Amino acid sequence: MTRRLMSLAVLVLMGCPKPPPPKVVVPPPPPDPAAEVRALVKFVYTTLEGGDPDPLKAVVAADVMVFGVGPSDTWAQRDPVINFLRQDLLSIGLDTEVLRIRSGRVDVGIAASEQSAWFWDLPRVEYERKGKGKVQTWLARVTGHAIKRDGAWLIDAVHVSLGVPDEKIYASDAAKKYLPPADVLAERGKDSDELVGLSRRILDEVVVKVDRTSDRPEVVLLGTGPTEVFEGGKAFKDLVRPKLAEIKKAVFSYKVDGPVRARLAPGGGTGWVAANVVLRLGAGKKQQVLPPFRVLWVFAEEKGLWNLVSEHQSLALKQELRSPADDDAIKAFEAIDAVRRARTDKKPAREAPDAGAPATSGKGGTVRAAPDGGVGTFD
Repeated sequence: MTRRLMSLAVLVLMGCPKPPPPKVVVPPPPPDPAAEVRALVKFVYTTLEGGDPDPLKAVVAADVMVFGVGPSDTWAQRDPVINFLRQDLLSIGLDTEVLRIRSGRVDVGIAASEQSAWFWDLPRVEYERKGKGKVQTWLARVTGHAIKRDGAWLIDAVHVSLGVPDEKIYASDAAKKYLPPADVLAERGKDSDELVGLSRRILDEVVVKVDRTSDRPEVVLLGTGPTEVFEGGKAFKDLVRPKLAEIKKAVFSYKVDGPVRARLAPGGGTGWVAANVVLRLGAGKKQQVLPPFRVLWVFAEEKGLWNLVSEHQSLALKQELRSPADDDAIKAFEAIDAVRRARTDKKPAREAPDAGAPATSGKGGTVRAAPDGGVGTFD
């Protein structure tokens, strides 16, 4: 009887179709951190366009460092920034004005740990009053730093500015016209003293700045002028090194003016330093003290050394010193943007127009001598 049952079981099994092979589950590709940070910045733009800044609370660190455009626009906490934006965007919220933020190209550099990043953009900001038909265009400059916390990206430092032409900054009445920016919060995060020391050395000696600028293509340097934009660390160093002897002969000095705020990212792959800086030209009775300006530096750890990957300088501008961009400024902006896009598309880059000073062209951009004997950079 047992043999018959076994034979029956064999016949039944032979008659059953074979089960299908298990499906091969292909895991999704890991998220691209640069794309995530880029989406984060675009989310900020879209939120501002909507006129309600409250959603930004979810993507901005509570102790964020913020440099804005006006003399008092220096913040060390998120909530005061949100309150300021709420008032500033009131007309957008009441649907009487249209705000458009047209991103040029959000560029991102990622720390080796992929737990922090720096970013920059040259967005074109347009205001339009409904029924008036006139559009005002503002050419903004944005740099910042982001950290990854609990799987989500947060902005913990950002610098927004408008460029000021050199001829206005170096005018004899500039110190009276441009107010000093508000001091940053005197705060140094854990293990950030080395970054603060390096920032001071960069100001003291241009050779240090050249040596300690990263070779990475994601490096960005923004001066106080609207066309002072430079991308690419190696290209910057290759162009500036031949000019070092000439630069050293000039009599000028940069010094930190007031407190310093600094922070390392979780994991220590990147960090930032924020401060106000003053530039003095010449010596003795003929010395000229220029208006203090804001600086946000971002550094990345590379083979045991901290190197500069982002620098953003800007003057504080009272309301009456701000004006929409004219046609010439827009054309210069579009030329810079074209160069940046060409570099991304791997097409031959077109050199942007010079502001008038002799320039030295090279791969990746143009560097020209600044009136202080230092280096003004632009693409």
